[in-house]
This record gives sequence, C-alpha cells and structure tokens, in this order.
Amino acid sequence: MDDRSWMYRRLMDGRLRPEYITGVRRFINFAFSIDKNISGGKIRCPCVRCKNQKFLKEDDVCKHLLTKGFIPCYENWTVHGEPYVTEPILAGPSSIGMSHVMNDVCLENPYRNLVIDAMGVGDAFYNDNMSSPMVAGEIPNPEATKFFNLLKAAEEPLWDGCTKQSKLSACVQLLNMKSTFNLTQNAFNNFIDFTKSCMPNDENLVSNFYDAKKFMRPLGLGYEKFDVCPNYCMLYYGADAMKTNCDFCGSSRYKPRNPTSKGSSKAEKQLRYFPLTPRLQRLFMSPYHAKDMTWHHYHKSDNGVMVHPSDGEAWKEFNRVHFSFASDPRNIRLGLCTDGFCPFDMSSNTYSCWPVIVTVYNLPPWKCMTRPFMFLTMLIPGPKNPGKKLDVFLRPLIDELKNLWSVGVETYDVYRKENFQLRAALMWTISDFPAYDMLSGWSTHGNLSCPYCMEHSKAFRLKNGRKTTFFDCHRRFLPMNHPYRHQSDKFLKGVIERLPPIPRPSGLEMLNEVSKYTEGYIGGSSYNVKIPGFGVKHNWVKKSIFWELPYWHINLIRHNLDVMHIEKNVFDNIFYTVMDCPYRSKDNLKARLDIQLYCHKPNLHLQQDMSGRVYKPKSTYCLHKKQQQEVLSWMKELSFPDGYASSISRCVKEAQCKVSGMKSHDCHVFIQRLLPTAFRPYLPRPLWEALTELSVFFRDICSTNLNAQHMELMQMNIIEIICKLERIFPPSFFDSMEHLMIHLPYEAKVGGPVQYRWMYPFERYMFYLKKKVTNKAKVEGSICEAYLIDEITNFASHYFGDDVQTIWNRVPRNDDGGLTSVEYQSNGIQNQLFGLAMGPSTSVKCYNGYYVNGFKFHTQRYGRFKKTMNSGVCVKGSCYDDNERDYYGMLKEVVRLKYLGSKCKLFMFKCNWYDTRRGIRVHPSNGLVEIKHTSRLQGNEDFVLAQQCQQVYYTYPPGNKSSEWWTVIKTIARSRYNVDMGEFIKDANNVTSFDVDQSDEISQPCYVLPTQTLDDPNILVESSYYEEIGQHELLQLDINWGNKDDEEEDDDGDGDGDDDGDGDDDGDGDGDGDDDGEEEDDDDEDEDDCYGGDG
Repeated sequence: MDDRSWMYRRLMDGRLRPEYITGVRRFINFAFSIDKNISGGKIRCPCVRCKNQKFLKEDDVCKHLLTKGFIPCYENWTVHGEPYVTEPILAGPSSIGMSHVMNDVCLENPYRNLVIDAMGVGDAFYNDNMSSPMVAGEIPNPEATKFFNLLKAAEEPLWDGCTKQSKLSACVQLLNMKSTFNLTQNAFNNFIDFTKSCMPNDENLVSNFYDAKKFMRPLGLGYEKFDVCPNYCMLYYGADAMKTNCDFCGSSRYKPRNPTSKGSSKAEKQLRYFPLTPRLQRLFMSPYHAKDMTWHHYHKSDNGVMVHPSDGEAWKEFNRVHFSFASDPRNIRLGLCTDGFCPFDMSSNTYSCWPVIVTVYNLPPWKCMTRPFMFLTMLIPGPKNPGKKLDVFLRPLIDELKNLWSVGVETYDVYRKENFQLRAALMWTISDFPAYDMLSGWSTHGNLSCPYCMEHSKAFRLKNGRKTTFFDCHRRFLPMNHPYRHQSDKFLKGVIERLPPIPRPSGLEMLNEVSKYTEGYIGGSSYNVKIPGFGVKHNWVKKSIFWELPYWHINLIRHNLDVMHIEKNVFDNIFYTVMDCPYRSKDNLKARLDIQLYCHKPNLHLQQDMSGRVYKPKSTYCLHKKQQQEVLSWMKELSFPDGYASSISRCVKEAQCKVSGMKSHDCHVFIQRLLPTAFRPYLPRPLWEALTELSVFFRDICSTNLNAQHMELMQMNIIEIICKLERIFPPSFFDSMEHLMIHLPYEAKVGGPVQYRWMYPFERYMFYLKKKVTNKAKVEGSICEAYLIDEITNFASHYFGDDVQTIWNRVPRNDDGGLTSVEYQSNGIQNQLFGLAMGPSTSVKCYNGYYVNGFKFHTQRYGRFKKTMNSGVCVKGSCYDDNERDYYGMLKEVVRLKYLGSKCKLFMFKCNWYDTRRGIRVHPSNGLVEIKHTSRLQGNEDFVLAQQCQQVYYTYPPGNKSSEWWTVIKTIARSRYNVDMGEFIKDANNVTSFDVDQSDEISQPCYVLPTQTLDDPNILVESSYYEEIGQHELLQLDINWGNKDDEEEDDDGDGDGDDDGDGDDDGDGDGDGDDDGEEEDDDDEDEDDCYGGDG
C-alpha cells in the first residue's frame, strides 16, 4: 500500500499542504470509482465530524476533508471498498525534517511530542515506544525535570478506558477554548463542573481554572515582578533590589502597612517583565517554526524589489558591519513597539496602560507581524504614561538585549537537531510621534521637533495661530535650479531659498551630540530639568537608554516614523479644511491673519469696509454648504466589498453636516482610494491634482512590494507635492505631520515595506490585550495571567487534531478551498484533461455567489439590497498597449459546468462588460480609472473563468448620482501575499498581519512635475463670495484688529506642548497614548466585524 502519511499532515504553518489536497482528490476519485460506495450520488464522509456515518455529495465531502481533516486511524479505506490490510501503515518522512508525524494519533501520542518539544530535547531522548528506530540527533542539555510529570499525564487516559483524551490533552484543549473565546474564569469553572458530572467517577480532569493553570505551569514561561518608585524615578532591580526608598525623591517603596496585618508589605507600583530569551528559544523548539526562522536568509528578491525588511538597506548594512552575527541566519532580528491604551471606557477613566511589545523579523510575511510572534515583554503600570522616564522601565530589557548580543544563549534547534549559540539584535522601534519622543530622547514638540532636520529646521511659531508651523521648510530639498526656489511671492513673503538640502546625521554623530548635551543629566530628578540650549540648539530631553546597545549607532534607522498616524493626521487636516469644518479647519480667522503676515496672498486677506465690518473671502479649497451636503450624502451611500473596510457611513451625520469618529483605517482607505473622487467635482483642477498626487504618494509608499529605485522618485515627488500644497493652503496647515511625509521615502528605502514598521498590527494586538482585562481593579495582573495562558495554548495547539479550532487552522475569510499554484503546475492531471476533452454536460447549475481568489462575489441582483458591493468584476488584459486594457463589468450570473467522464467542475461568471474603447478613460498621471456604465462591450463574450476575476467596486461622483461615468476602485484579496512578484502564497490563518490594509501590491510612481497654473493669484479665492465675521468671533481672536502688530510674539522656541494645531492632530490624539489605543481598537478590533462592509 502506498504511503498515506499525508492524511494527517493537512496543514503546514496554517496553510493546506499541496500533497494533502492532491491526496483528498485521489481519495474521492477512488471512492466514487466503486459503485457499492455510492448511494444516491453520495458517499460516506470520513472527516472527523461525520466519522463515516453521514452520506454527502462529492463537493461536500471534499470541503469537509479540506477544512476538518480525516478521522483518525483511517489510512486503510475499508469503509470505502478497500481490502483490509493487516500490516501497519507507517508514515513517511515529514516535509519539515521531523522523523515523527504530527497528528497521526495511531502511530504516536502528539501530546508526548508537545512535552518533549517544549522541553527542548531530541528524538533519541524518548524513542522507546516507536515501532522503528529514529535518527538520533545531538541531545540538548535538559533543564526542566519537572516535565516528566507532564510526560506521564500525556499517556494517562482521562478515565479508565478513554481512548480519545488524556489528562494533558483535555486540560490544554480546555485552556485553548478559554483563550480562543475569551471565557471568564467563572464560565470556565462552570463548564468543567458540568463536564465532570457527565464523566465516570474515576476521571482525572482538573477541577477548576486554578488547578488547570497550576498543572500547565511547567509549559509556561512565566514573568517577573519588579517594584517601581511611585513617581517612576527608579526601578528596584539589580543592585537596587533591596532598597526600600527611592534614591531621587525619597518615596517609600511600599504602601503603608496596617499594624494589625500579618502579610508582607505591598509595593506601590510593580513592573511585570516577561523575559525575552526563553521566548526566543521556544521558536527553535517548535518543529513548526524552527525552519522558518532562517527564511530571511534564503529568500532572494530580484531587481531591487523589497517585500521584507531583509531586502532593505538597513538590514544589509547591518550584515556588512556585523559579519559574525549575520554568518548564522538563525540569529534573530527584532523590532520594539510601545504605546498606551486605556483599558476602560475613555469617558469614565483616563487610566493609561503601556505594554512593550517585541516582534521577530526572521519569519516569512505570512507569519511576521502576527499575534503569536509578537511578544509582550513588559507591562508598565498606570494610571499615567511613563513620559521621559520610560527608560527606567526598559532597564531589564536593555540588559537582556545586551547579553543576547554579546554572549547569546545556548539553544536547541529542533529542525537541525543541534545546539547553537543564539544571539539577537534590535533593529528599530515603532511608535506614534509622542512615543517617539519617549523612546528616542528627542522632543517631538516645538520648532525643532523633526528628528531628521534637527537643529537645521526652519520651522517657526505662528504669531496669531500660536502653533509651530513647517511652512516653507521644504524648498531647500528641491534641486538648486528648481524654479520654486526663486519664487519670493509664492511661499514665505520675500524669501528666496538658497540653502542646500539638510544632510541626514549618522548614528555616530547623533550619539556624540546627545552625549555632549546630556552629560550630567541622567536619571531621577534630571528628567524634569530642561537641558541648556533646548529648543534653540537641540531638542534633546535625555540620552535614550537604547544608546547602550553596542550596535545602536550603526543602525540606519533607530526609530521609525509611523505611517499610520501620519497618514491619518494628514487626512484630517485635508478633509476638515476642504469641508470647512468649524473648529477643525486650518483655514480659520487666525490662519487668515497669519496669511496676511507671512504670505503674499492679498486675495485671501481679511477685508474691512468703511463701517468697520470684517469679511473673510471664500477660498476655492473650501466647499460651500451645498457641496458639503453632497459629499456627505455620497459618503453615506458608499458600499464596499466584503472585508474591504468598515462602514464609513456610520461616521456621517447629515443633519449636523459633519463627520466624526473616522478611525485610522477609514482615513487610510479614504485618502488612498476615495479622496480624488470625493473632491474632483468641486475643486479647481490644479488644487485637485495636488491632492490626487498626495493620494497616489500614500498609495505607493504603502505598497507591499517596493522598488529601491522607485524610492528615489518618490522622494522627489513628495518634495514637489508639499511645495504645491504650500502654495495652496495657509501656514497653519503645515504641522509636523505634513513635514514628516518628506522623510517617509528614505525610511521605506532603508527599512523596507511600511507594513513591518507601522502601528496597525500593534494597535490590534493592544485591543486584544484590552479584552483580557477581567478584573478592572487589577488591570496589569489580568493581562499578564491571560497572556501566559495564550503562550501555552499557542504552542500546544500545533499538536491538536484537525477537529480542534485553534489560532493556526482557522479557514480564512472568503476562502474558496481551490487548487494551489503547485497543483496547477503539477503533471499528474491526466484524468482531468481527459474529462475536459470530452466536453461539459448540457445541463448547468446557477448560483448567486462564489468565493474565488480570496474574494466573495455576489450577482448584481442578489446584492442590490445589501450594504456591501460584491458584484464588481475586473479581468486583466493580456497585454497593455493602446489597444488593450483591463476589462470591467458587473457579475450577472455564476454558472457551474460539469464535465462528462470526470469529476471536474468549472465555474464561470456571466457578466455585463463595459466598453473598453469608448467606455473607459484613464487619467494619464494618477491612473484614476473611470467607466461609462451605460456602455456595453459588443459581441457574445459574456462569460469568463471565475479564476480570472479580481474584484473592484464602483462609485458615482458626489452630487451627480445620475452620471454616466463611475470611478473604478480595485481591491486586494485578504490572506494573500505576493512574495515573488506574481507567485501568490495563500495563508490559511485568519490572524493576518497587513493584508487587510488594502495596500497596493507593487509601487508604480510617476513623475510629479512643477505647475504654473498655481501662479494665477485668483485661483485660490472666489471673488464674488465673502463671509461676514461676527463681532464676537473677532473678540475671540484676542487681538487688537486696528493695531495687531503691537502684539508681543512668544518665540521661545519650544512651542506650547502641542505642535500640531489642535488636540487631535499631534500624532496620537492626546500625547499620552490613551486615546490612541482606544481609538484604534474600535476599528481594528476584529477583522470579521470591523472590516465587514455592513459595519
């Protein structure tokens, strides 16, 4: 009999194995080839749920086997007509190099393997019950003899005679249920009580959650507690561990004790620290991950394409400088993120909890940045954020990182079966802009807030707006012969730019500078002292603890600018200014006074008539009331495909004519996909083109595949775009977020795709932690205990049967269960080809929907009353010239063809196709596609293979619902990764990383050219429309209208603590991280709910 070990190797890294899919189809063909198996066109289903007891149709049997797996011990297909075989059916070698077979419960106990792998010993250590000898590798040094009790529990049946569950398997599966479904402790205990009542009296099941935790504790990795000064001055750690009072403020370490109490003293504050080293070691103890820890080394990208941080210049430079570290690809590269979130309702409590998360970059894209590989290393206690004193809490982590770099730790590699010295290095940190301050030591407030321009920044404080502005700070980045440099009346009044671009300081230069300025200002009360020269010569507030890492000054990127928050804040400024939103528009009265003071735009100056009344000329970049209503109505009726984005319509308040509650992902979709369509009917063409170019820039910079050469072009483009915006919007528009865009192409070129360096996955992770808070009196304790359970179940769930739902085997959204690229290219398809050659049956079957290529499609008729739009279809043209383009249409019918003589079925889409010649127009510079939906493609070519189709959606222009022309917006399938420029790798794990963010696959920037149309002095103002300013509004300006030049200007250089113009535009909402975690949680909390089209 042939080797059938494939039957119990269904998944690899959460994805269906190609050999398993081929084997399932071979089984179905065999079963249907024997007439006695068939009853009414059905056969018995051997999946773990049906257990050969139910008769199902061929499609249903195939679906069950692909999603649930075979019943255990069914290598001999006796129920389906195969003769009984007496000799044992041994499993073949594993594709991951392991000599034992996972999930083959007939041959060995997978939970015994769980204990052995968790302990980190080799096969030879426990090769006593195997039917054949195994290849013995090098045996590591066993450290935990307590695991022998677990080995016994793995073999001990749950009760006498129980063959399906052992004491260990039952306990770990119960904990997996608690973790997966976030059960409360009471619910868990009640469930166990009920389960025990249904079992024999001699059962061995744990009694409650406490016993389960205690029993599984040897599989956990634990955490440590360090007492903290209540004022965050010092950590009672290392040499200070025995002290009872703070060295800096004198505060007591402990809470006052009740004289009658017999317990030990309780600390005022405690830091919970999760050691990083054992968690990194466990990655190599797992046979499911050990091989992938070297993916970054063997993955090769051609033609300068970057799909992973290992393709970036920072990674390559690190390898060149630290050759000994790079010589072993198992050494780990890390990224660190921290941010605050409020575990309660924001309206009732301002508590701020700060986790520090470390992620591993060695892994491939379908694993990297996912929750199982993001390690919670410490939980900083609230209720306030640590601010400048974050370094106090980072001390244990930095010490561990230094040890991992210089010495390393002996680790067992279960894939290569050998011990090696594991080392690790921190590549960079990821945070929003306020946390950038806390991590780097460079203040992100005031005139010198840019960490790249530093003391060379030309930002200044607006006299009337009283905020820092980066207006006219970007012409110096243009080529020296650029015409904008010599325009003294289009930017700052009377200024010609002659300075060269600002050089980027090296890490060594920054280290020398920060050491010079911060000498003598270390720790304790010095955090509250302003260092001399602050705000004028530098913006250093401290010397960051990260400089202690020996390699930190070598890193090309040390702290990343967060594209997520930059994109959101830029969108907010644009949207609320164009929509002329009160209190949030950057074109307010103070902005007009600053225009008069700093710019040569007389048409936008406030006007005063003979009677003393003041008028504000209407700018063309602000919409009228009727236009605003049309845009809001259009937003209210937007329909997205399933899984594309949340419902933006929920944010629209038409009665109040306002938009509120748009989350970061809403802004991400709007600025990249919808912004050009939203404002095109209303803005003058030069203004619309500038905003569209910015939209295209964000779409390119967020592409999952970047080209290093394109980054140079994008660097020139964003400078040009910002200069255009400076000619349009007032100086108050240009806060630090607008300026930081100019540095994003450099970071993308050096660090790789932004999906590995932005906050989206971390914000979702923090919301996941927030859901773990069951005791609001002890927030940090609840999170930590739940995290330990997650660690155990994440590791153990690899060893569960396929019938147990885990984080690894959830079928992805919109999965079609179809063939893989390996199957399509396989040679073993003679039967299918023969069946196709015989032609299809004359009878067909029609459906209303179909899953294919990661998309959910609905027919136009079926989806007309739904809030989602899943009927838009696009088929790519075979070549792109003047005579052929992509084909667009609407799905009319899903047709299934069944071919005679085989089990092959073929699905086709019948569509209404739009005319590709007279019915499609493409914008030459930004690629905006429009179709004439009243046109039809001539001919009888309505049908197309379902596998050829991609999904698009259409939207009409605001204010013109009856327009013949609709805008086409393409979508990206979730759970698919374009790693090798065209080879799609399908991820069956629904815990995705960045595929839900609707980023383009490949960046395709075009040149942005300077424009002369903005030279027209009347293009920014409507000469026929003036808005009268009320007297009370003038009084609120707090100025003397008749003598405004007498006002004393506050130019202290350090700003006012809010560098962005209002309380919501500073990079995270309030500067302390509280709003950020709460805000992003709402839209990123659950992919199935948040990104559903019906909100």
